[in-house]
Amino acid sequence: MHKASLIISIFGILFIKYSFAQERNIQGKIINKMTAKAIEDANVIIYYGLDIIYKTTSDSAGNFKIPVKILNRATALKIHALNYSEFQFSNFDTLNTKDYYLGIFKIIPQAIVLKEVKIKSTRRYRDTTTIDLSKKTYERSIMINDLFSGSLGFTKDSNGQLYYKGKRVAELKVNGIDFFGKNNMDIYNLLPALILKNIKIIETNIDSTTNTTLLQPTIKIDLDLKDKYNKGAFGNANLGIGTADRYMANTDLYTYKKKEQISLSLNSNNTNTGDDALIDPTISFSPNGNNITTDNAKLTYSNIFDNKIQIDFSLKGKIENRSFTSISDLQEEGNSNQFSRTFNSSNSRSLSINNSSLSVKYQIDSLNTLAATSVVNYLDTRENDSLNYEIKLGNSNIFSDLGKIRNSGTDERKTNVDYSKMFASKKGRLLNIQLRFDDDSYFTKEFNNVLEQTGTYYINGHRSATENQSAINITYTEPINDNAYINVFTRYKNDPIQYKTNTLSDTTVNGGDVPASINNEFYTAGFKARETLKRVSMDVTVSEDIDRKNITADNRTTFSHYNNLDFDVNADYKINTKKDIAATYSEQTDYPEIAQLTSLNNTFDIVAQTIGNLYIAPERKKSLKLNYSWRESDSKIIRLSGEWDHFNSKFGLVINTSANANTSQNTYVANIGDSNSGQLSFSLLSNIFNNKYINFNTSFIYQETPTLLDNKLVLNNGILANQSVSISFSLISTLLTLSPILSGSYDRFFYAGGTIGVTTLTYSDKISLNKGQLQFQLYPLLNYNHNIGSVTSFSMNAQIKKSIFKDYGEIWLQGYDIFNSFKYLNNTIGGNYTQSIQYSNINRYFLLGISFKFNNMK
Repeated sequence: MHKASLIISIFGILFIKYSFAQERNIQGKIINKMTAKAIEDANVIIYYGLDIIYKTTSDSAGNFKIPVKILNRATALKIHALNYSEFQFSNFDTLNTKDYYLGIFKIIPQAIVLKEVKIKSTRRYRDTTTIDLSKKTYERSIMINDLFSGSLGFTKDSNGQLYYKGKRVAELKVNGIDFFGKNNMDIYNLLPALILKNIKIIETNIDSTTNTTLLQPTIKIDLDLKDKYNKGAFGNANLGIGTADRYMANTDLYTYKKKEQISLSLNSNNTNTGDDALIDPTISFSPNGNNITTDNAKLTYSNIFDNKIQIDFSLKGKIENRSFTSISDLQEEGNSNQFSRTFNSSNSRSLSINNSSLSVKYQIDSLNTLAATSVVNYLDTRENDSLNYEIKLGNSNIFSDLGKIRNSGTDERKTNVDYSKMFASKKGRLLNIQLRFDDDSYFTKEFNNVLEQTGTYYINGHRSATENQSAINITYTEPINDNAYINVFTRYKNDPIQYKTNTLSDTTVNGGDVPASINNEFYTAGFKARETLKRVSMDVTVSEDIDRKNITADNRTTFSHYNNLDFDVNADYKINTKKDIAATYSEQTDYPEIAQLTSLNNTFDIVAQTIGNLYIAPERKKSLKLNYSWRESDSKIIRLSGEWDHFNSKFGLVINTSANANTSQNTYVANIGDSNSGQLSFSLLSNIFNNKYINFNTSFIYQETPTLLDNKLVLNNGILANQSVSISFSLISTLLTLSPILSGSYDRFFYAGGTIGVTTLTYSDKISLNKGQLQFQLYPLLNYNHNIGSVTSFSMNAQIKKSIFKDYGEIWLQGYDIFNSFKYLNNTIGGNYTQSIQYSNINRYFLLGISFKFNNMK
């Protein structure tokens, strides 16, 4: 609390200081004399005689500012812009600065000397293409998202990534600012296209931060709205009710006025759709997620005041109830060769506040920015489990019952203060200072009652931890020339952890969990450099990390010291406009996390428990990656990638089993030794013919898992093969379409005592029959799983929907698992075990509902 008050005080003092210290600025604007378009990144230089007394650059609107006291001394003003003739002005007596406005400066493009600058223009460029829609009339049912789906040069891939003429779009804004979040693509399915005045596509190979040349150009899109649509309201709503007491209701409301944006989302459902709005009824099951009731709300606010102060606020809360039953089969591969079957019935309730934040950004002037951000995450979960164990060890069978009540939670509060300074003397030169304070706390309370053949006993525990980090990061960026820059950085972080634990029981409890104090002090210094040539770009990052660590536990203090040199070398080679190859070699250090150091997340279990290890050292990883991509067109993309990793002081499991089935095995993380892993993958997206697409993905993975099993070091290893192919095509024009997906995986792991294989085969499809405004869709799913046991299941979902309100709404009927036949099986493989878990079926139900969009834009 004291840190937060100090931060707010510092920010307030700086805010007041800069507010009163600011001098009046006089603004001007630079445009293209031939087209009247604003010119961004033009250099404005002020002279007093032969001396340069001030430099600045124009923004995206062509505007620039000069302090009054500078202009009063000025004898000349010069403007330089790429591919434009130099502009010079010296008759300041003719300027009317009464309104603090210099006027508009019209500079001439160098079209007449094109041959002289041809080579240079192909190296550094900034092109703007404008699609004029001001006279285009769209029906209200046509959304902006429709324009992004194959028209005007725009396309989207299966992940929703936007492309313009085959090039990836890195940024999408509305009227020059983020619109309800950064690159929020979902919003454009609710905005009618009729509000657009034009679409600006800015393509450049100049990094806006460092002012150096990029090997791969970036595409940025700016949607300009017609003047009468600079304010508006829009949104959507869904409502459904069904059998088996199923329901869903959600709405998203948005309103904006110039630079002010407000949104509100409300959602309540028990159909396992989480935070999402209505989605197609595909069968998507997850562990612990078969029967979930969710209620959540999200409020956001964003505004920019006087083009200087930007405020962003977000608050999201959720209440979630889960219930499920499961059967778990666990086969251990160690000395015990123990087999256990566990029946579990679980109910839980959680309250969470997710990534709720307040951000204030103050643009002191054109060169200096001060920002503060505070983020809160809160989670409180209460579980009530009933477990029945059947354990087989040799010729003996042990039966146990466990009743568990568990309460766990996290409270994370993170605050950042950032100061950034650009330099008028050199574009791309940048100083950044960041202060960071994290106050995190965690707790777990657990009450266990155990019934065994020999009697009953209880184990109750309470564990808590606090982690209060404070850090300062300083970075300085210096452009060397148009094609290279160097970034020098230094960091300091103090990371203290306080861990408390208390266990009460009327029986013998597995030990090893003690209160502890852990303190890490990190010192880091390094640099990052980049150089871009005609076809090659090279990035090098080198840093030295020093970790001074002390641990106090069991009435003794242990000191340790780690020095690690990390580096990352990346080279990109642009073979031609369609083909690229990249290579990366890195050596990195991974430091243990609080969940590995302590037993904070451990839950009591009769079969196995995980405890913490205070004395884990950092893990070292050497990695080599190769990537090749060939984008022949928007409809044919080939990617090939490979990776090989080598680990030193690898994080691995220490497993202590027992020949006695009445005793749980203990597992904890330690530095086991060296290991290797590798991966090779290939993907193909291609338009076979007439918009019939095939998407093929395959990967092969090799991994080694060092494990210390009952004091014996074993290097378990496995091979994983995964393939999937999906096709989308129409059989009868647009009347009947199919989207089948075939996927399969085969995993085989080799243990000291033998091998185990896991096989999964899946077929799924989306069969759509379309007739006018009526659609009928089937979602079949055929799944085969083989591990300890084998399960084959077939299920079918279905949907009928009809467009209403001139395509602004739909009425629909959805059926989930209409044959009541789906079986969910989850297979996992660990350091010394394989496990199969069958979860309860969601059971058949039908849902009838209505969905519609709305807006005040006509």
